[in-house]
Amino acid sequence: MVYFDQEQYLALEAAIKRAVLAGDADAVEDLDFLKKAVLSFANYFYAVNEEQIETRFAKGVFKGTEFQEIVSHFDQTRHVAHEQAIVNARMLNRIASAYGIKDVFLGDPLNRREVGHFCGEICGWIFENRYA
Repeated sequence: MVYFDQEQYLALEAAIKRAVLAGDADAVEDLDFLKKAVLSFANYFYAVNEEQIETRFAKGVFKGTEFQEIVSHFDQTRHVAHEQAIVNARMLNRIASAYGIKDVFLGDPLNRREVGHFCGEICGWIFENRYA
């Protein structure tokens, strides 16, 4: 299943930019939100990778309480980033709707895995299109 609609995202970005250029003050806030939302998706993607890498390298080196503290710290960091991504995925679709654009996030915002996959897809898309 695909959770990120690239066409709708591009349409939303273009619509917000047009509104900013037309002098719409609310659109300036929407553009700022869009940037922060996309960065939050990247932050979650980073937090997942960081947790996995740190846990992998801590295994067999640290034991007991020390290992649990390391795992707990990165689990909490990832959890907070995930919560922010969930909120922003919901808000992204609300803003898209306000501009007459279909959903950018195609999953269920209550399904944590679907939000996670969405974050991975949007980050991959940005990476693949960095020279465009």
